[in-house]
Amino acid sequence: MQRTEDKPELLSPAGSIESLHAAVKAGADAIYIGGRDFGARAYAENPDEQELLRAIDFVHFYGKKLYLTVNTLEKEEELEKHLGDFLEPYVRRGLDGVIVQDFGAVDYISRVFPLLPIHASTQMAVTGAAGARLLAKRGLTRIVPARELTLPEIREIREKTGVEVECFIHGAMCYSYSGMCLMSSMIGGRSGNRGRCAGICRLPFKADGTGNRRVYPLNMKDLCALPVLPDLIRAGISSFKIEGRMKKPEYTAGVTRIYRKNIDRYFEDPDAYRTDPGDLEYLELLFSRDGFTNGYYHSRGSSDMIALDNRRNSDPDIRSSRRVQELYGEIRKELGRDEDRLPVSGLLEIGVGTKTKLTLQSGDRSAVAYGQPAERAVSRPMSDERILAQLGKFGQSPFDPKRLEIRKNGDDPLFIPVGELNRLRRDAADKLQEAIVAPYHRNDIRREAADVRRPEKEENRPSSRPLFVSVSDTGQLHAALNHKHAVCGVILPIVLADRLASDGSLERYGIGTGELLKLRIALPWIVRSGDYDRIGRMLCRIGSKAKIEGILARSLDGAGLLESVGRIGSAIADGALYTMNNRAIRYIEGFGMNRNTIPLELNFREMLGRDNSASELVIYGRAPMMISAGCVRRTISGCDRKGRTLNLTDRKGASFPVRCDCDFCYNVIYNSLPTSLLQDFDDVRRVGAASFRISFTTETEETADQVLTAFENARSGKRPELSFPVTHGHFRRGVQ
Repeated sequence: MQRTEDKPELLSPAGSIESLHAAVKAGADAIYIGGRDFGARAYAENPDEQELLRAIDFVHFYGKKLYLTVNTLEKEEELEKHLGDFLEPYVRRGLDGVIVQDFGAVDYISRVFPLLPIHASTQMAVTGAAGARLLAKRGLTRIVPARELTLPEIREIREKTGVEVECFIHGAMCYSYSGMCLMSSMIGGRSGNRGRCAGICRLPFKADGTGNRRVYPLNMKDLCALPVLPDLIRAGISSFKIEGRMKKPEYTAGVTRIYRKNIDRYFEDPDAYRTDPGDLEYLELLFSRDGFTNGYYHSRGSSDMIALDNRRNSDPDIRSSRRVQELYGEIRKELGRDEDRLPVSGLLEIGVGTKTKLTLQSGDRSAVAYGQPAERAVSRPMSDERILAQLGKFGQSPFDPKRLEIRKNGDDPLFIPVGELNRLRRDAADKLQEAIVAPYHRNDIRREAADVRRPEKEENRPSSRPLFVSVSDTGQLHAALNHKHAVCGVILPIVLADRLASDGSLERYGIGTGELLKLRIALPWIVRSGDYDRIGRMLCRIGSKAKIEGILARSLDGAGLLESVGRIGSAIADGALYTMNNRAIRYIEGFGMNRNTIPLELNFREMLGRDNSASELVIYGRAPMMISAGCVRRTISGCDRKGRTLNLTDRKGASFPVRCDCDFCYNVIYNSLPTSLLQDFDDVRRVGAASFRISFTTETEETADQVLTAFENARSGKRPELSFPVTHGHFRRGVQ
């Protein structure tokens, strides 16, 4: 019995040309790969331009697709001066799509190469239909949503937006929502958003509740969706994606082969489909971390998803076991055989005095090659069998001759040199290859991208730059109120703001009521579709008690929610809605957001090249290192739904606060030290930001008071004194 669902595309990774060939041979429908620049796997064996051009022709020859990863955040000069020249030869060759994270890159590519499909990378952290709808309205054809979504949430994106949805089915998983991790960046300057993740989540930590024992609380098991494959198919997912661009060709081939077999088996007879335990064992031998997890498809997360003791990676005997080595050897033998060949038929027209003509055909494509006329044989004419046998020696050609015929002009006995037959066959085969891939090639594809830079404006005077203070609790709020002569407004988490509005505190404090302090609301870091209505109701209640001057949108779905309730004009894009370049600023303005936050990964020099006239600069605060659907407390000691804060301590003794947000079910892991730019205030002024922000997270009321006093001193030209250690973040160093 055939299912009515469309068969999903099987999308395999390639970190090298060898892996690309392995994926095609194993049955992938499409391959994603990075070039030498702009890809989020800087340490893969990414091909150079000529290799990648040949790869595009190669996959098209076999009827497959190739997507290029352009999924890093781009600095201003990289985007405007290099991206177009980097992409142009691949777009002309017939590249099937690009996977993109940076909003500026999306804007640039859509303008310069309007025919090229753009896919939203999972690093955009789309968590619902509201965020997906924003991108679909701007022409993106496919969304790779956050890996943390359940199947009902994925189905809702598909049904409410109509865009294609691509989801991971196998491979390594990040602990953080992809694109919302700064841990590698802040600790070692290797930015995951720039393709240089150091894998900090794979390292051991001491955690509250584990004593002196080091564990791996952020170390996710590998995903294996094979047991839930039918559920994913029925959810309407368009593309099944295998992770692994850093893995070997044998891994790519082995995983692809297993999923190819099982997808096809399901569609042959879905009622009889069962997962073969042997396939699971095969996949586990290829690679796993303490076994597999089915991911978030049927759960918002559990401690079973974590390889807490990291046994798989810590046991050297496992990777070198005889069975594993035998398996990899078997796969290498399979890959060493000739590539799958396309069946080809041929007709040789030959005669004395007329040009020899060879026509080759494969599918609906054909090619013709001409050679010298045959001669009348004097003594030993060539038989038809000998001529056909010589023509059939396709050797290393990717064609498999299934039917070759001869049509003679006349009855003369014939002779034609063997070398001429070989040349004729090679010429026709080369032309047929060209005929097969030629329809993919594009001409006249490049357009000019409009300049997005605004005319330079005179810098605002320092005194005109207001300060907004973001707080997490009432103690920090009291500190801000004690400095209200220096503070323009406060930013309250939506749950806290809702409570203070309901008990009359906003009016009592004079926040958002026309007196002194303006009110801004901070949406959750992660907004899931199940949160939409609840957040909307809270905004209405708060808005009925106080004037909301602005709403901090920390994700695409936060922005999409604000659009759906008619408040997008109040939105301020937070730093995780990355505006690393001026084109990204213009792009999110197209959503309706006219204010933004300068990203934490830009340094001072890079900030100076950015249009900051509508930007807010965070001058103090602990950087959010990870935003995770996983819960450290749940993993270590179980969930108590009390929203506590605990600490993770790394091998060097640095302690990272972990806040469990039980209102919206996610964790925020903060940096061990707060970032402070107060001691750099002269340069901070030169950035030309429209406003400043101080962000309090774990600070006590006393510490918050000290920071605000230091700000006032810095603004007045005095030395800002702090009694605790801080970091400059990326203000001086930046990221590669």
